[in-house]
Amino acid sequence: MGYNEQKAKKMYDLFVQGKPCRKVYGAVEKDGKFIVLKNPADRKYKYSIAGGTVENDEDNIVAIKREIMEELNINVEVVKSLGFLN
Repeated sequence: MGYNEQKAKKMYDLFVQGKPCRKVYGAVEKDGKFIVLKNPADRKYKYSIAGGTVENDEDNIVAIKREIMEELNINVEVVKSLGFLN
């Protein structure tokens, strides 16, 4: 099963169980520039920002710090929330 299929299955399983699936994304600025991720060629969008799913025991701040560490291998300080969507 490919990456996109795994993500879709996880989202579907949460939906069927009636559980919310929270996501976090972070814009990372360093030296006046924003860090973006280059996606694999088969993805719809060429670039994205770091982020992912909030685990059950995490708040949003802990989750975005973990996601950025996993994807960019850097520690960050969260300075501002840009909002949220339901």
